[in-house]
This record gives sequence, C-alpha cells and structure tokens, in this order.
Amino acid sequence: MESNIASSAVTITLNARLESERRIDLQDAITQVMEKLDKEIYVIGGETLLSEHGEPEKCKIQLAVDDANGENISLILQMISSMISPKGSKLHINNDEAEIEFGHEEGLAIYINGSDLSEDVYQNSDINEVIERCDELIEDIGTIQGTWDGSTETALYFYGESFAAMVELLQPYLDSEPLCQKARLVQIA
Repeated sequence: MESNIASSAVTITLNARLESERRIDLQDAITQVMEKLDKEIYVIGGETLLSEHGEPEKCKIQLAVDDANGENISLILQMISSMISPKGSKLHINNDEAEIEFGHEEGLAIYINGSDLSEDVYQNSDINEVIERCDELIEDIGTIQGTWDGSTETALYFYGESFAAMVELLQPYLDSEPLCQKARLVQIA
C-alpha cells in the first residue's frame, strides 16, 4: 500500500461475537476482494472486543480507503453484508463523523452448560456433533459463525434471518439432546 495522506479511515463495527481467528478470516476475505476489484481499500487493523469474562462481544475492522465516496462505501457495505450482517452493526467514516448503521441478521447464542450435567452426559456427548446438527437444522435461514469456551459453559453463535425462526427449528433437537439440557438461548442481535 502506498502512503496516501488523503486516505480516509473507515471502521466497521460488527455486532457479532466472533473469535479473533474468524475476524481475521473476514479481514483476509476483504483484502482478497479488494485486490481482485483493484480497489485502493486496505485492511489496516482489527480487534475483537471481549467481556470481562473473555467472551467476544463485538469486533472491529479498520480500513484505509483512498476515496471514501458513496460508491466505495456502498461496496464495503455490500461486501461485508454478504459475509455476515448482524443487526446493530455500524460503519464509521472517521474523518467526517459519519456513521452508517447496517445489518439485517438476528443472532442466537446457545450456551451449553459445562458444569451441571452428569459426568456420563459429558463423557458420551460430542459438542462438535451438536454444532453440526444445529447448523444443519437452520441451514436455510442461518449459520453458525463462532463458538466460545468459557469456564462453565460453551457458547455457539448463530446468525440468520430470524431469532424466533432459528429457535423454533432448533428447540425440538435441543430438548432431546442430553448435552443441551440446561442450555440457555439468548438473542444477541
């Protein structure tokens, strides 16, 4: 990237609970798309904002944009929205105080209880099978975007068309799966 004093700093704040690795994957995808389009839009940084317990809450991706005109801002919004677009996300153009809210997806966190079930359940269950089955059940309206391992529970983060619709599709499975007993379902976007 050549130095360009006229570049604008643009910050994308995703209302998404993504681990740093997943955010970096998004940054890499942005870089690849912009290179293919021969756009002077560069990823210059990013961070995952964590709760006091270390759980991802939001993430930020910083861009240097040679020309922050309507066309380039629209391109950035279209591109990121095609990857992940939780409600409550924002794009901030740092040099003119402009902020654009975007996002259409709702978020669902399933917190799997990691301490209050019988040892037999933990020994005979596989969280990866739960993740795979949940993702299959909502594949037409959403997808898993991340996970988090806390000290007493594991969170699975899904984003899709509708929180209520995802819960409706998942609830029968969650009720029947031993590992999902005592799970908490929380709307996160």
